[in-house]
Amino acid sequence: MTFITSYLADKLDRKALLIDEWIEHKTISKHKLIYSSLDVRNSGYKIVPIDANLFPAGFNNLSSNSIKQAKNIVSSFLKSHKAESEEVIIIAESHTRNAYYVESLINLEQILSSFFFKVTFAHLGEEDISTSSPSGCSIQIASLGSIKLNNQIIILNNDLSEGATDLLKSLANTILPPFELGWFQRKKTKFFELYQELVNEFASEFDFDSFYLSSVVKNCSEINFKTSSGIECIALNAEKTLHLIGEKYKQHSIKLEPYVVIKSNSGTYGMSVMTAKSGEDVYQMNKKRRTKMNAGKGGVITSDVVIQEGIETIENYKGLIAESMIYSLAAKPLSLIYRTHDDRDSKSNLNSPGMKFYEMDSNCKNSEFTYHYLVAKLSNLALIREIETYPYK
Repeated sequence: MTFITSYLADKLDRKALLIDEWIEHKTISKHKLIYSSLDVRNSGYKIVPIDANLFPAGFNNLSSNSIKQAKNIVSSFLKSHKAESEEVIIIAESHTRNAYYVESLINLEQILSSFFFKVTFAHLGEEDISTSSPSGCSIQIASLGSIKLNNQIIILNNDLSEGATDLLKSLANTILPPFELGWFQRKKTKFFELYQELVNEFASEFDFDSFYLSSVVKNCSEINFKTSSGIECIALNAEKTLHLIGEKYKQHSIKLEPYVVIKSNSGTYGMSVMTAKSGEDVYQMNKKRRTKMNAGKGGVITSDVVIQEGIETIENYKGLIAESMIYSLAAKPLSLIYRTHDDRDSKSNLNSPGMKFYEMDSNCKNSEFTYHYLVAKLSNLALIREIETYPYK
């Protein structure tokens, strides 16, 4: 048992029922968080979310048992949002050359389809697409503009890094999650701000130190990595963050070397990410590193970054460095998946080419992951609050 699991067990285990009631009370009724995936790291001294994705694309990693459980969760959720139509439209990414993403869509279709709902795939391009998964299953993805729309429930599985179309905006009432949460305007710092507020509330209610479930996060905007404009802001805030972390580590007798992760304030796919142990590391970025930081998915320029406390993972699987991904449906944790990498160390970004995935727990009952699931529940509450902050009708 690590320090953090021992500490949390001592503080929280006897209050499990009260904690469940507290989380249920905080959950907004008829919320719009149909699904999420959360990257959670355990350093042995703290367990924290390091990223939160509203448009998860790894359903191919779920077991048949998880898919069965997911169907039960989603069925009641969709009924509560049911419009006049009994059809669900999944708006997919257009990068269907990724065969594993196609497999993810097929599993998502299994989860969403039921006696009540028929599932249709669509995308935002102008041409229909026919594609296949590694297992040989083929799917048809229609152009959204070619579908007769009649109050169907629309499930967005496209992170909108490159923006929302006018057609999507006209369908705002029936889209889950709301299109406003696409990466064309969503900022990671908003999630971390709301998560910190919730952890502070939770820690106050249950009498423990919020330090153990949260991390230090700052950000810089108006950055241009190509010209190095704004680099001084990143370096300065990296130094400030490292100092804050160092002071906290001293207070809690933690003998780890502080470092920070610098990454785009929008976007996924592990792009535009670097680590630093000093402001000087930022100033010393070479042209190759600045080029990698300059743009993310779809070539979208990185002009706003997060400077985040680095969380060194102690988890491993089959001798490989690992970190947890927790998939949730309707704000309920469903499955914990390990992301591993042959060529990365415990401080590195594991969300990079060469990563592998292994489902570790498909029923949320493995006591080893009790506090990972607690972090996921608090993170989902923060995501629900985040959705409520966006102006949609």
